[in-house]
Amino acid sequence: MSLSIFELQADLQDLENLLQYTQRQRTQDLIRADIERVRILIEREYASTPQPVEKSATAMEEEKQPTPQSIENFQTITKYSFDQEGKLVKVYLSLDNIGSLDPANIIFDVTKDSFDLKILNYKNTNLRLGFKRLHANVDPSKSKFVQKTNTLIIRLQKEKDGHWPQLAYKEAAFKPDKMDKADKTSDPSASLMDMMKNLYQSGDDEMKKTISQAWQKSQDQKDGTGLPSNFM
Repeated sequence: MSLSIFELQADLQDLENLLQYTQRQRTQDLIRADIERVRILIEREYASTPQPVEKSATAMEEEKQPTPQSIENFQTITKYSFDQEGKLVKVYLSLDNIGSLDPANIIFDVTKDSFDLKILNYKNTNLRLGFKRLHANVDPSKSKFVQKTNTLIIRLQKEKDGHWPQLAYKEAAFKPDKMDKADKTSDPSASLMDMMKNLYQSGDDEMKKTISQAWQKSQDQKDGTGLPSNFM
């Protein structure tokens, strides 16, 4: 099953972030190869997306202000950058002469944990950038976009303080619980002794007899000391 353009975009961002934290050359080469593979997949998605049909000058004049209902095809924006300061996250899109585009052609839908940006009829192309789930919640009422001459800036106001390592939400890596950590650091022999003690003390006479015989045989083969005095 092929991945959606949004999933590929999230994969690409994760790989690029991961590359920044790797030091070994072999690991970096492997990640770069994966980045290139994902980029190729994204380009194929672009190629398979039908492009808007060129219209006559008259038709284009009549549709200077396209509505969302008249737009069907989008190219997903994959190149962007972002930074943050305090509770403000800024997403930068480098788009030549975007400042001259009518603001009515830019649709910015934002919720507490997602945003969807649509740019209509930009150089005869419709562009889109969105995240179904952001790294953390934002305040929609204080989030907006700003047009500059050659840059479109998305301003996301964080709901709470905290650093965002990436824009998209990412599941935390599995962390062993305290019991797992204790098992890894404790003495295996001591753990085995405790288990045998518990079985012995909670078992019936037959169980106690079986454990005693097995332990006695094991210890006799080692050093002849037999069952420890504090075992029972």
